Amino acid sequence: MAKGVFNITLTVDAAPLVLAPADDLGPVNVALPAGDVLPISGGTPPYAVTNVQGTVPPGVTINADGTVTGTPTEAGSFPLTISIQDSLD
Repeated sequence: MAKGVFNITLTVDAAPLVLAPADDLGPVNVALPAGDVLPISGGTPPYAVTNVQGTVPPGVTINADGTVTGTPTEAGSFPLTISIQDSLD
């Protein structure tokens, strides 16, 4: 009967980062709900969010933790490119 000792490495991948489709922020001049967060899932929270390209609606801020705060002061569509990094990167 053969016997041996082996070194192995087990790897578990984090779930991929996913950002759900864009959300409607609601009507102009109505404050966003406290705790409103971008619909990010996967990876390992906490997330670090940065705006790469585009402009958020006037009166609105996307914070580094993915929360969205403020009161939109202008109607329209505001395309953005954002970067999301999880805590493992």
